Amino acid sequence: MRTAVAVVSLLLMVLRGVAAAGAYPGLQTDRPIRIVARLGVNTLNAQRFVAYGKCEHEGVREITTLLAHSKVEELWAYLPRGQPSDSCQWHEIGRNEHSGTDNAYVDVDWAYLETLMAENSSVYLYHFHPLTFFGYAIASPSDKREESFEGAIVADLKFSMPSPADIHFMMEITSRFHQYHPRGGDIRNSVVTPYGIVDYALTEAGRTKYESDKDARTQGLYIKYVAASALGDESIEAIIDQNSSDIALSMKELVEVLNTQYLRLVFSPLEEN
Repeated sequence: MRTAVAVVSLLLMVLRGVAAAGAYPGLQTDRPIRIVARLGVNTLNAQRFVAYGKCEHEGVREITTLLAHSKVEELWAYLPRGQPSDSCQWHEIGRNEHSGTDNAYVDVDWAYLETLMAENSSVYLYHFHPLTFFGYAIASPSDKREESFEGAIVADLKFSMPSPADIHFMMEITSRFHQYHPRGGDIRNSVVTPYGIVDYALTEAGRTKYESDKDARTQGLYIKYVAASALGDESIEAIIDQNSSDIALSMKELVEVLNTQYLRLVFSPLEEN
């Protein structure tokens, strides 16, 4: 009965679009929560956007729309069975969103995310890479036939993968998540790009290595450094040369190069989502 009341209450807040700091019992936040009907990029950081009753496929579809128009990244925690209503939820966990000339940046609201992880055994983290940083994806068909666009292909392939910083964050958040859920749980990390979605995670061997190395001199960064090397310009150019600038084939091969005994990536083109 309490669950039914909670669901009705949340739906009313969505319809009214009101700020609701207490919408998620026990959640510590320094920003009032605003219930929204659609996912959005929040650069003001005066409120925190949360969407209730929106499940994964719908949220990802909205993210693909956002990346086409935004110059900054945004970050969400998707809860497939979020408390207290056991409903699909999207919580904005990014802050201080900004962009430079060749990249975008977003900080993580760790305190808020820690609370979500403590109270939920399934947490899926999503962010996107803005279209504005892709050259080949937005070029005209005639321009794409020019040899000079090889540099744009290199950049697009690089931006279509999780960055070394993304991988570093994934390793740290995976470690923290399993401290809350030592007997199991489901933590996922995904980046949405104009070409598709890349899911990335540590393998069991990767988790073991990170946990054993993170307090050592290397600080558990070996996996990140290997990925950074694979995402270097020369490495990507070699892949392009082998595939005659076929970006779809190059994308698949780059994913395979990034896949190691410690790191697992899965690429899904947008048309499959």
